[in-house]
Amino acid sequence: MNQVKHSHQLHWHLAILISDNCLGSGVGGIVDSLIAANYCHIKNGGEGPIFSWTLVSKNGEAIKPFNGMDIRAQASADDFLENRIEADILVLPAICEVISSLDKARKSMESLGNFVPLIRKFHEQGKLVASACSGSFLLAQAGLMNNLPALMHWKSELNYQALFPTFPIDTKSTLADYGQIICTIGGSLAYIQLILHLVGRLAGRPLALSTAKLLMVDLGWETQVPYREALDPTNHQDKEVRQAQQWMTSNLQRNIAIAELSKKFHISDRQLNRRFKKACDQTPLQYLQSQRVQRACQLLESTSLPASKIVSLVGYQDESSFRKLFRREMSSTLENYRRHFARAKQVELENHSVVVDSSSVSH
Repeated sequence: MNQVKHSHQLHWHLAILISDNCLGSGVGGIVDSLIAANYCHIKNGGEGPIFSWTLVSKNGEAIKPFNGMDIRAQASADDFLENRIEADILVLPAICEVISSLDKARKSMESLGNFVPLIRKFHEQGKLVASACSGSFLLAQAGLMNNLPALMHWKSELNYQALFPTFPIDTKSTLADYGQIICTIGGSLAYIQLILHLVGRLAGRPLALSTAKLLMVDLGWETQVPYREALDPTNHQDKEVRQAQQWMTSNLQRNIAIAELSKKFHISDRQLNRRFKKACDQTPLQYLQSQRVQRACQLLESTSLPASKIVSLVGYQDESSFRKLFRREMSSTLENYRRHFARAKQVELENHSVVVDSSSVSH
């Protein structure tokens, strides 16, 4: 992530793109966060607001976001292209349809095509372009992400890969500042974190911290990795690889050797590796490790079993080795994962049940 010193400019105007089926709460959240920053600036002794904004639709007309609540635009894309209005920063909120089917994602990109010249113009003028979540799709469509790993909600990644197969994706970071381009991941607070980063970069960390406190959110973000749901790894056409996957998933508690797997399915180690890689972009060992980690996540979420027992149930004898694997794959310890995602009530009931049973036995 690039570290950029904050600017000495005293006021910044943002152009915020809006479109039908965009994330309405994201648009409102961006504006509310800017209002909060202005409020904190004035309360801290500043003179007047330091941020202003214009909501920009394709044709200057109101749009209907995904939540169905109309948002009124204040300008059209042509107003900026023809220099009738100017701004310092262009912000691209999330586009909901790209999380859906690939066909809907493709049609959505086509319908937003006239935003592309505006995005390119801002970039060519050396101005800052920032996207929250699937706004990265518009950055890519404008040709600005060829060599820059894009960030987005994990549900959007497969469609992004399909639409822009040669463009890289960053699956672990929460925000990337490439200097003239900023990307954030998705989720309910993506737009707030984007604005907090902009406030810190442009007006200094103290104002960003004051704004974060007012909004009661953390200044800074943990990785999105623990929030990702596993994608279907069997969604491919290789029948034998699917059978091998299913067998491994059903036998996670065993000490599985890849040589044993090859022998069981009458295929050489080399060919098994090649076909796994082609079918699901993983080696058999990587697949086995990922399934063990996912199973451990399920047990951490739904039971009160001690970590050592969970490690054993997913087929590891060496607890230290599995802990290292889990932390690498999930960017979290076993204990922190459980703290965030355990079904508290169920764990509480199980713990209570254990206490009662122990008590009855002792007496």
